[in-house]
Amino acid sequence: MTTDEQIYHHKYLSFGKKCSDYNIRRFELESNIYRLLYMFTHPGTHIDCHGTKLRIAMTLSDTWLHCLDKPAVEHADGTILWYKKDELHRLDGPAITWSDGEENWCRDNMYHRMDGPAIIRPNGEVEWWVQDRKFKTIDTWAKRIGKRLSSEDYTMLKLKYG
Repeated sequence: MTTDEQIYHHKYLSFGKKCSDYNIRRFELESNIYRLLYMFTHPGTHIDCHGTKLRIAMTLSDTWLHCLDKPAVEHADGTILWYKKDELHRLDGPAITWSDGEENWCRDNMYHRMDGPAIIRPNGEVEWWVQDRKFKTIDTWAKRIGKRLSSEDYTMLKLKYG
């Protein structure tokens, strides 16, 4: 491409006039990359073009999605995600709450919950997980966690989730 053609394409891209789809996609991709690079080199809270809130933490050697006292990612549709050093992680509640109400409990980027089902769907379906290992029933899950679950808690969970 000659210099005149480069100027022509740049002028049409920057003023939003008709140009090839390839060049538009390339321009959008480059601008998104620069936006992400900016966000990941400037710690704090950022809002992307879709309305998603991102909380970035940074040290001299790393940059993470990270926030312990509030969600690290809040999507415009209501989905929230809790991260600790780029891993889905939350100790006192679900690490992911989807906009439809589904809850996913994660610790250290693994499905994990010791006091109930790790996945609770809006239709009432549940899945039992410990350290990213899925159990078919509440009984096999309860055997895995053993003495950490009292008989009263087991009975309450059995009544609530079947």
